[in-house]
Amino acid sequence: MEQIKANMVRTHGPSFPSACRTRCLFVMSTGLRSMGLLAALFLPALAFATTTDLVHETAMGMWPTTGIDVVSAIFIGVLVAIAAHSLMTYFAIGDRVHIAHALLALSLVTAQLLLIGGIAPPRWLDGTNSAELALPSGIALVGLFASIFTRDFFDTASNAPLYERLLLVTASLFALSLAAIWIVPPPYGVHTAWGTAMLFAALAIACSIRCIQLHVAGAGLFLAACAVVIVGQGLASAVSHGPGHVIASFSAEAGFLMATLLLSVAMARRTDAARGTRAVRLAAELDISKQTLAAARELETTLTHRLDEKALELDAANARLVERTQKLEALAHRDALTQLPNRLLFEDRTTHAITRALRHKARVAVILVDIEAFRKINKEFGRSLGDELLVLLAHRLSARLRAGDTIARIGGDEFAVLLEDVFEHDDLERVISGLKDELPLPFLLGDKQIVIEASMGFAFFPEDGEDTASLLRAADRRMLKVKQARADGDTATT
Repeated sequence: MEQIKANMVRTHGPSFPSACRTRCLFVMSTGLRSMGLLAALFLPALAFATTTDLVHETAMGMWPTTGIDVVSAIFIGVLVAIAAHSLMTYFAIGDRVHIAHALLALSLVTAQLLLIGGIAPPRWLDGTNSAELALPSGIALVGLFASIFTRDFFDTASNAPLYERLLLVTASLFALSLAAIWIVPPPYGVHTAWGTAMLFAALAIACSIRCIQLHVAGAGLFLAACAVVIVGQGLASAVSHGPGHVIASFSAEAGFLMATLLLSVAMARRTDAARGTRAVRLAAELDISKQTLAAARELETTLTHRLDEKALELDAANARLVERTQKLEALAHRDALTQLPNRLLFEDRTTHAITRALRHKARVAVILVDIEAFRKINKEFGRSLGDELLVLLAHRLSARLRAGDTIARIGGDEFAVLLEDVFEHDDLERVISGLKDELPLPFLLGDKQIVIEASMGFAFFPEDGEDTASLLRAADRRMLKVKQARADGDTATT
């Protein structure tokens, strides 16, 4: 249960990295808004100044180099800002398509630098007209990273596997064309670059249309960006001479710049759609987690209820076991008829009494009481009446003993008495005298009166024995002497 709650917090709860990413996105959005505001304030003035220079230089019959430098600087600056924004966005949200977008923007910067001579050709091309290689080199470089960006933007591996393979082919062709332009003498690499560019344009449009059908976020804007690039290149090619050549010279840069901005908006929509999808997925996961938690709680309640039931059953079973154990102990240590201690319990108590007597240097006495002719009583009056007689005799003898003394039934008609802390023979004589006083009294059993006779023998610890068995034997020997004396008519000994 606790583990499920921890998983829910770890999966859906706010974390430090997500908070940092949110803060980074807020800072970047604020920075972009500031950049847009500055562009809105200064670009009109810059455009007015650039147009004035262009008109002046054209009227003087010169190529408008000032305007080209300013527009190229603006073009490169905006692309570098877009690349920086894409890189920061990648570090904020971790989507690699932003890396591809940044590389695309930087490839446009490289292509522009090639066109304006900002990058010198290699030494092995000193005899070659580098201006003729700049445009196809830029097209091959931009086409290479545009192919990579298209794959990542549309996730063609999942959404359009056929276009995934075709885009890999075009990317490879662009890479080969770029290498051929700077290694193989013209025009082989140049023709390959232009042919691959036309193939990629058709492929990008077809892939955009397919992804629009698949409802891929940002596919429409991607198609619009492709159209803007094509229109810009068309204007640059169609109006290369005459009065409109000044505007045509900037149409390609404007087309690429507008396309890059459209792709930025498309990626924003793609990111929003991904967030929405992720939110739906997280909501579904949260719902599943809630259902799992509810099921776990229900299971916990059921298990708790069952455990309580089992605990009650176990308590009842323990109570029954204790009761049975007590009954078994009673049966093992008590006489079933008189409820007096039996022989086993009597011997155990005698052993403990001897141990205490040794510790305190005291004496212990044992008395045996045997009912005479008890079999005759059972035969004449019945076993049930004989049992009643034993119960009454047990009560009478118990009443004559001290609180700490023990009387037990150790045989059918034989009783034993344990006396502790006996210091003198007179103490024993008083107990024996009291028992003798009870024995001659008649027992009223229904409408009958029964008078019994009994013989008694005693033994002292430590004089007559040092353990229970020796004490019982000594007491039994004295009791036999009493019986023999009674048989011989010696009443004094009796």
